[in-house]
Amino acid sequence: MKTFLLVLGMILMFASCVEGQTTYKNISKQDLVNVLKGENVQLVDVRTPAEYDQGAIKGAILIDFWNENFLSTIRKKLDKNKPVYLYCKVGGRSSNAAKLLVNNGFKKVYSLDGGYSSWIQK
Repeated sequence: MKTFLLVLGMILMFASCVEGQTTYKNISKQDLVNVLKGENVQLVDVRTPAEYDQGAIKGAILIDFWNENFLSTIRKKLDKNKPVYLYCKVGGRSSNAAKLLVNNGFKKVYSLDGGYSSWIQK
């Protein structure tokens, strides 16, 4: 029992250290507008194809967060060492996707605060 508690404590300590490293930044619409003025921006729409077809930010590539191949597609299409900008409909999926990317070695990950809904508001 003592060994079990020791191992469990070590696992929890390790998990909390890893969780502490899971960082990404939410950015505003204006911040993203400024970023998109640059070249070769890795902008990813993590919504479904049906949502994407209803409108998307110019230059975004669609990689559906709910697709079972999401992470492998991300790894194939994106450079881990360059900033990645994510958005979804309102910010939930892109935040979850951002955490996943950070946990998989992406260095700079950003999520559009409010998602596409904030993007289309005037």
